[in-house]
Amino acid sequence: MRPYVLIAHLLFFVHILACSYYERIPCNKDEECLSGKCIEGRCVLSTDTGREEQIQEDLWSDEVTSEEVTDVVFDEIVQRDEAFVDILKEETVVETLEEPSEIEDLPVDSGPRILEPCEGDEDCPMGHCIEYLGRTVCTGPCDPIASLCPQGFFCAPTSPDFAHASYECVPFAEGLCAKCSAQSDCGSTDTYCLMIPGESYCSISCATKDCPPGFECKYVGGGIPKQC
Repeated sequence: MRPYVLIAHLLFFVHILACSYYERIPCNKDEECLSGKCIEGRCVLSTDTGREEQIQEDLWSDEVTSEEVTDVVFDEIVQRDEAFVDILKEETVVETLEEPSEIEDLPVDSGPRILEPCEGDEDCPMGHCIEYLGRTVCTGPCDPIASLCPQGFFCAPTSPDFAHASYECVPFAEGLCAKCSAQSDCGSTDTYCLMIPGESYCSISCATKDCPPGFECKYVGGGIPKQC
């Protein structure tokens, strides 16, 4: 539909509304009406149908119905409202300027773990390089509650400030409780590889010193001094 035809539709629609409103104005005589006549107490416009048809013919080259005029006006209102809503959305949307975060897989450290051989602390990314049963091995971090350390190690704080210290799996003194298959696997001359149901572990002498917490000092027989 051409633009001037749409304008004509709108003007005609407004004209119809104005006429409907005008015909509700009360009156007592013709002089009280701006145009038309006073009929039965209401102002009524002159019904010059010939003039109305001429106006319609001048405005539109195509025949237009009132339903089409209503549809055009309604479509214009809908389009206007949708455009207004789009503007509101653009004004109220908060743009986040954060760059998309790229989560990269952290490289798996290939350095030695607990009990693996080392030459210095730089070889132990998670702990320290310590002497253990005649060799140097890595320690590693641990949870003091779960205390999941290898056999022969226990979870101990790395500093006296327990509240802020980190914890590390460290070996018992002199290789106590380390797995063994012969006495030579244990740390010193007064340690023994003792069979405990199912496995053999290193013990340490308690003849002249106390056992670490959690261990008992007992005779094992066979001429062996008391062991933890």
